[in-house]
Amino acid sequence: MNLTDITLVLGVDEHHLKELAAVWPSWMQYKPELREMPAIIFYDPDEVQPEDGLFLNEHPNLRWVPWRLPNARNQREKMLTGFIHIPVSEVRTTWYLKLDTDVYATGAGGWIKPKWFLPDANGELPVFISSKWGYSKPRYVIDVLDDWGDKVPALAHAPRLNLPYTSESSCVGHKRIVSWIFFGLTEWTSTVAQWADPDGRLPCPSQDTYMSYCALRLKKRTVRERMAKYQWSHKRVPVPSLEKPKTTLAVNPSRPTPAKRGVIYYHTGTGCAVRLLVSLYSLRRHYDGPVTILSEGEESHPLCKKIGAALNAEILEWDCEVPSGKNRVFLAKTRYHTITPYDATVALDTDTLILGGIDELFEQAEQATFCVAQIADWKTQGPKITSRIKAWETFMPEWMEGAIDFGPAINCGVVAFTKDALLYQDWHRLALLGRETFIPDEVCCQVILHRYPHRILSGIWNHSCIHDHRPLDATRIIHYHGRKHCRIGLPHHGAKWMAAFDEVCSKNIAGINEWLPAGDRMLRRFLKNRAFLTPHARSE
Repeated sequence: MNLTDITLVLGVDEHHLKELAAVWPSWMQYKPELREMPAIIFYDPDEVQPEDGLFLNEHPNLRWVPWRLPNARNQREKMLTGFIHIPVSEVRTTWYLKLDTDVYATGAGGWIKPKWFLPDANGELPVFISSKWGYSKPRYVIDVLDDWGDKVPALAHAPRLNLPYTSESSCVGHKRIVSWIFFGLTEWTSTVAQWADPDGRLPCPSQDTYMSYCALRLKKRTVRERMAKYQWSHKRVPVPSLEKPKTTLAVNPSRPTPAKRGVIYYHTGTGCAVRLLVSLYSLRRHYDGPVTILSEGEESHPLCKKIGAALNAEILEWDCEVPSGKNRVFLAKTRYHTITPYDATVALDTDTLILGGIDELFEQAEQATFCVAQIADWKTQGPKITSRIKAWETFMPEWMEGAIDFGPAINCGVVAFTKDALLYQDWHRLALLGRETFIPDEVCCQVILHRYPHRILSGIWNHSCIHDHRPLDATRIIHYHGRKHCRIGLPHHGAKWMAAFDEVCSKNIAGINEWLPAGDRMLRRFLKNRAFLTPHARSE
C-alpha cells in the first residue's frame, strides 16, 4: 500500500478548523507521512475560507473544496453528510482516510497496516477500515434504517437487522465502527452515496452509522481495528484562537520552555510526615530547585513547616476541594494542576526515595504535558490490572476496550506534568465516579490515559520496591508503595530507605527525634521491634 493511493479527507467549519489548528502540529510531529497523501479539505463557506487555514500550508498537496447542504437540519448533519458525498466527487484514489479534527497523534510508529487493504480468499476488499464500536444511538435508529432499507432496491433483498433494544437504554448494542479514523473504499462510498435522498440527506444524520448499517445489511467485509493502540487519542479538545493555533497544543515540542519548574509533595494528617522528610532529604542530594509541600489539615501544618524550614521547601496550606468521603487523599492527586505554582511540575509521593537527578522529568513534561511511569513490567492485559480496569466498566463502558489494550500498567507515585495537560480537565470528575473502588485516582488514570496526550516514562523513575526485579544501576526513584518503607524482611531495597532514615535521625533533620514516628504506625512497630532485637538500641 503506497501512501499516495490514499487521500486524506478533512471537513471543517469554524469550530472544526479551530480544533484542527490544535491537533495539526501533533499530526505533523508524529505522523509526518500524512504529508505524502493527497489531501482534500471540504469547508462550509458560510463560516470559513481557505485563507483561515494558513497553518496547513506545510502540506504540499492540499485542495480546499466548498461544501453546502441547504436542507440540513443542523450543522452537525451538514458536516457529517459531507463525508459521504465529498469522497465521491473529489477523491481520485482507491482509498481515502477520514480523520476527525478532535484526534491527537500521541506517538510515532507504523499505524497503516498493508494487510488491512488486501482482498480475502474470495477476492473481496473491505469496504472500510475503522475503529471498533459497540452501539448506535438513539436506540431506535436501526429500526429507522431497516424501514428505509426496505425501500432501497439494492438493500431490500437483504434481511432487516431487527436488532433488539429496551426502553431503559438510550442505545442499541451491536458490532459496528466509529469513524474518528476511517479508511474508506472510494468505490463503495460512491455506491452508498447513490442511496441518499435526492437533496443529498442521509436517512440518519451520522456518516458512520449509515456506513455501518449498509455494510451490515449487505454482509460486506469490513475491518474493525483498535486504532487507539497506534498512538492516536480521540478527545474533544478546547478550541484555540485561529491567530495562535500552535500554542494550544499539548504535545507541541516547539513551544517555549516553561519559565518555572518545581517539585510538589502532598501531605495530610501525620502518618506520612517521616516519609516526607526522608524523601525530601534524599531529593535534596540531587536537586536544589524549588519544592512546595501542599499541606492539608491542622495536624499536618506544624510538621510540614518544620520539614520545609529544614530543607528549603515552601509550604502551601491547601484544601484540595475533593468532597469528603472514601479515598479523598488519593483523589487529591487529580487536583494538583489547580494549586501547583510551577509551569512544569514533578509530583512525588512521600514514600519515594530519590537516587539521582530529576531534571529530565521536567523536560519530559514540557514535551508531552503528562508523564507517568510503568510499574515493573505489568501490562493492562494481565489479570490483576484487567480486573481493576473492568471495575470501572459500570462508569465508563466505552473506555474499556482502549484501556485494556493500552499496554503498560502505570503507577501514579511519580508524575510529571504541565498545567495545560488535557487529562486534568476530566481526571477529577471521572475519578469521582469510582471513588469507592481500589486506588481510584490511579485506576481512573489507567482507564482514560489512552485518550489524552501523554508519555509513559521508563521504570527508572518509579522503581517498585517489591515488584520490580530489575537492577538499580540506572534507577532514579524507588517507590515504597503500600507502606513498605520499613517492612521487616522486605526483599527489595528496604535497607536503602532505612539507611536514609537513620541518616536523617543521626543529623536530627527538622528535629525528627522529638516527634517521630508521628502517626506512622508501620514505623512505630518497626522501631519497637528493632529496639527489642538490638541491645545497643535498647540501652539508648
